[in-house]
Amino acid sequence: MRQFQHRIVPEQIVTKRLILRAFCMEDEQAMFKNWTSDPQVARFMAGKAHSSPAITRGVLESFCYHSSRGNLHWAIVPNRALCDENRLTAGEPMGSVSIVRFDSMRKEAELGYALSRVLWGQGIMPEAIEAVMEWAVSHLGVKQFSAQVFAGNEASVRVLKKCGFSHTSTRQDGACRNTGEPADVLVFKKRGR
Repeated sequence: MRQFQHRIVPEQIVTKRLILRAFCMEDEQAMFKNWTSDPQVARFMAGKAHSSPAITRGVLESFCYHSSRGNLHWAIVPNRALCDENRLTAGEPMGSVSIVRFDSMRKEAELGYALSRVLWGQGIMPEAIEAVMEWAVSHLGVKQFSAQVFAGNEASVRVLKKCGFSHTSTRQDGACRNTGEPADVLVFKKRGR
């Protein structure tokens, strides 16, 4: 168990096909290989694809050591059957799902996520997001969830809609994609259960 804002956080959340677990420093190579170095995964993110495992190590350090600052990060690890079906290495993280901001007074949480291309289109991310939201409602009392997506990221929009989110606004405040090009940011929200 780990601490988050004076609450105990489970080391694992288990779903039908996934194990969501705490990141550890040993995940560096798998993260780099499976998603952080992939330009297609990074295409709709603020940061560029990582050019070396050292860059991934810096992100991983923040995932492992900064959960007390309002962020929680889980590694998305496929179960044995999903690994066999997709010819994946068992136990390796294939993505992340995070509470990137938690406001304990308002009981609001913003979600962030990334997934290896190998698992795109299989319903993995909605499964992971639903599990984290369920945990956040029961353990943190979250009443409202939000997520932000660069305009044009239709796959991410579909994921959020599948999870019951609604598009509530569009930010046009000069946010930039990792290419340096300005882009609108779509804001989605969902009430906690």
